[in-house]
Amino acid sequence: MSDTALMKKIIQGVCQHAQKQRVQKIKKIRLRVGEKLLSQEEMFKQAFYDLAQNTLLEKTDLELTPFPGSSIKVISFDVD
Repeated sequence: MSDTALMKKIIQGVCQHAQKQRVQKIKKIRLRVGEKLLSQEEMFKQAFYDLAQNTLLEKTDLELTPFPGSSIKVISFDVD
């Protein structure tokens, strides 16, 4: 799966969860990303920022924590 497709799923899931909790803005999101997926970190980040436009994540800081593996997991996010 491409960086864009992965980020799209993450953004959709986080936005859905945040909306259920009536969150207006997310300040920071922390992701744990397998090194096999994070081969080009800048492209991964750019996919996030591009897809986050016009969502609750539009001005959110992204923190990526690499680990050996090939999965991705939302660790946490800070709300405003």
